[in-house]
Amino acid sequence: MAKDIHLQINTDKIVGNVSPFLFGQFIENMYDCIDPGLHAQLLLSRGFEHPDANGDGVSDPWFPEGCGEYCLDKKHTVAPSYAQRLKSYENYVNCGVAQDDLMLYENEEYEGSFWVYAEEHASVQVKITSHDQQEVFSAVYAVSPDKWAKHTFRFRSTCSQKVKLSLSISQKAEIWLDQVSLMPCSAVCKVWPDVMRYIKDLHPAIIRFPGGCFADCYHWQDGIGNPDDRPARPNAHWGGIEDNGFGTDEFIAMCREIGCEPMICVNFGSGTPEEAANWVEYCNGPVHSKYGALRASNGNPEPYGVKYWDIGNEAFADWEIGHCNAVEYCERFEQFSQAMRKVDPEIKLIACGGDGNSSDQNWNITLSSKIGHLVDYLGIHNYTPLTDEKFPDPRAQYYAVAGAPSQYEKRMRETAQVIQSNTQNTRLAVTEWNCNYQDGTEQEQTLEAAICNAGMLNAFIRMGELLPITMISDLVNGWPGGIIRSRYGKCYGTPTYHVMGMYAQAQPKEWIECRYSSPSYSAEAVGNLEKADQILMVDIVACNTAENKLCLFIVNRDLEDEYTIHLPEGFFATSVSTITSDNFSDRNTWESEKITPKELTGAFKKLDVCPCSVSKVYIS
Repeated sequence: MAKDIHLQINTDKIVGNVSPFLFGQFIENMYDCIDPGLHAQLLLSRGFEHPDANGDGVSDPWFPEGCGEYCLDKKHTVAPSYAQRLKSYENYVNCGVAQDDLMLYENEEYEGSFWVYAEEHASVQVKITSHDQQEVFSAVYAVSPDKWAKHTFRFRSTCSQKVKLSLSISQKAEIWLDQVSLMPCSAVCKVWPDVMRYIKDLHPAIIRFPGGCFADCYHWQDGIGNPDDRPARPNAHWGGIEDNGFGTDEFIAMCREIGCEPMICVNFGSGTPEEAANWVEYCNGPVHSKYGALRASNGNPEPYGVKYWDIGNEAFADWEIGHCNAVEYCERFEQFSQAMRKVDPEIKLIACGGDGNSSDQNWNITLSSKIGHLVDYLGIHNYTPLTDEKFPDPRAQYYAVAGAPSQYEKRMRETAQVIQSNTQNTRLAVTEWNCNYQDGTEQEQTLEAAICNAGMLNAFIRMGELLPITMISDLVNGWPGGIIRSRYGKCYGTPTYHVMGMYAQAQPKEWIECRYSSPSYSAEAVGNLEKADQILMVDIVACNTAENKLCLFIVNRDLEDEYTIHLPEGFFATSVSTITSDNFSDRNTWESEKITPKELTGAFKKLDVCPCSVSKVYIS
């Protein structure tokens, strides 16, 4: 039998405003977030900069085909540091390099290009073949000696299939290849079209880039200008090589296409205040300034007007490049602030707060007392439960994780109190947050994680003006928490993705008073979560939306019981969207995106809220 909850709503009492930036997103050069999750480039190591791990003379994942001599060579290159050298000793014997398992889609048009150099006349064949050896595209290009030349090609795929792209010579010759590209013509701002559609459906108001930990080893000038000229660099934090094909200009173009604000995190760990100030000038400076002129030369004469700048990432932590103590951070923040605001006094700065998973406020107290007057937002990160290994009792873990927002809400209020003790102008920003188990099980993609994250969104709403900005981590792939799972240009959303969309699409603008009585429970300590009591089984917030509709967000943490929500006299529910599944461990997959909002319309005086669910309810 369902348990009853009688809801009281006071539409005349606005408790706080809800910022549209509360439903922000975050992308980082972390594993497969940018390449190939977001960036619509089919080829990896297109500049032959990835290491030759197997010693075949060819940059991985390229591989040699035919008979000849292969090596990564610095003698002739388009972009630093290597090009792929091929040398054939015989005529009519194929010598080439190839990359396999490239996914093409039916009726999709593709555009490719490559650079080639030879010391004598030669010719290069580009060939794309299916796994059953059917030719998809083939062309031969003459190579003039002693100069690099770029060749382009275009074709349409007649079916969906995986293919191999090869570049080869079949005469006695020596050539160098560099900067090979293959992209779908349907890419939007160089983003996979399906991924762009999924992002737009989230209605993000702000997106943070390029990190994260990566920001503290990223030098922004590596990612501007002609992509073919950009240097590849080792990712000093996450490993691998970054081709830098998706940089500042691509990020801004993507944000403009989406209709959201960009937030840029500068390199605090291995960069300088001057480098950060130059980045501000590149984005916001007039065309007659040094870096504004550079932006214009790259095809963007109008200033970008980037308002939000994050100075450093998790600087308190020993895993972070350039980590330091709180006093040292304050000293360097002042230097960065002065240099950046000298270029643009109107920018808003986010300082790196202490560990958002800890109740220790010492870092935040130091920052607040020393640089609070310079800080617009104090940025913290919230990740839970960080179990590091699979927890032995899944049910106990569920209730602890589902109830985690109650601990984080308390901690966020304590942090907000600290930062406002010295200045009333500083606000809180949760620039990274999500469930993170770190146990190898990918539970971040389960309904359990979505229940927790919906509770976090309710907590964020209740923070009101104290917390105007949050970003869930990551938007695409990156780690198991990425809420859009992207592969070969196709994607699906995790349950948390659909929760984020459900909240953001409602566009809540005001949190209004609602009262109710819910059963509560206790949860044991799990990972970084302490033992907790008095966790509400049902968590409800009421909001006015941008369209002046009354909306409820309801999280039912109970695994067993359904709850009947009795609305106040004169109120009717007209539309109900619910996310749930049969088991809290259920997740979406490539085969089935089953955990999505289920819609119900009508005129309901009361609502039956099923176990382990998140609901959005419009009321009139």
